Amino acid sequence: MAFSKESLLCTLRDTVLDALPFAVSWATLPEAHIQHCNSYFHNLFRYPPGHFKTVSQLIEETYIHEWQREQACKHWNKSKSRPGSTKVSVTPDIELEILDGDGNIHNVLYCCLILHEQQLAINLYKDISNLKQDVKLLKEHAYLDPLTGIANRRGLREHWHKETSGRNQTRLALLMVDLDNFKPVNDTYGHLIGDEVLRTLAHRFKSAIRDSDFICRFGGDEFCLLLTVPERFELLED
Repeated sequence: MAFSKESLLCTLRDTVLDALPFAVSWATLPEAHIQHCNSYFHNLFRYPPGHFKTVSQLIEETYIHEWQREQACKHWNKSKSRPGSTKVSVTPDIELEILDGDGNIHNVLYCCLILHEQQLAINLYKDISNLKQDVKLLKEHAYLDPLTGIANRRGLREHWHKETSGRNQTRLALLMVDLDNFKPVNDTYGHLIGDEVLRTLAHRFKSAIRDSDFICRFGGDEFCLLLTVPERFELLED
């Protein structure tokens, strides 16, 4: 059976696109009618093939945040403003949160290649959900004390910088708590019991402070509490 050159090229195109490790769709300009989506696109968005007819429909049904929908629309409006150009332009990467057809949320990195001469827009979506989760876990390990589950010294520095920098500087009270006679607990009952005492104290401290306050294990049997100054104290001082 003979195949035309056009059909062979289409088959090659589909094979290459389906082998890519990210979602790809392309749409015609300026109408933004979606012409083709690769296999990864269907696996990511979890909608049946052919469900999305236009880019506007895709944005409205899957982009979670309004500001992300507005930003995407701005990109499309810019792409329509250069119909006679022969150049290829690339939109800046945007980090999006999308909702798939099964109700799951994915973090994706999106960019668009605009082929002005062919009047085509190639949309690329890279799923970075696992990467975002890994970064979150690494940050938690970096800023949390593994024994008690509260912040460590690094977490204290991060929180202090956040609360005292910028325009809205927060007034803070710093309390240091050092446990007396803690060493005999370890010597008499063992380190497992001593560790349980520290975990219990951390839990009690955390349950006693307000949501706006901060608790960390400073080291050994030392704890640090960073408390926001109540407004009534500020009024009395004035």
